[in-house]
Amino acid sequence: MPFSILAARPLEDHPARPADPLAPPFYPADLLPTMQGLLAAVADLETRYEIEREQIDVQGGAKSGHRGGGNLGH
Repeated sequence: MPFSILAARPLEDHPARPADPLAPPFYPADLLPTMQGLLAAVADLETRYEIEREQIDVQGGAKSGHRGGGNLGH
C-alpha cells in the first residue's frame, strides 16, 4: 500500500489545532483501515526480520560449534 495516501491529506472539516491541546488527535474514519494496514505491514516485517536473524544465529552457531558471542579473541 503506497504511503502517498497519508501524505498531505487535508482535513477539510477539522480545525488545524484542537481547542484542548491535551485532547488526543482525531483521525478521519476512512484513514483508520490504512493506518491498520501499515501497522500490520510493519509487524510482519519485524517478525520476518526476527525469524531471519534467529536463522542466521543458528547457522553461525552450527558452523563454529557454539551459538552467539562471536570470536572474542581469547
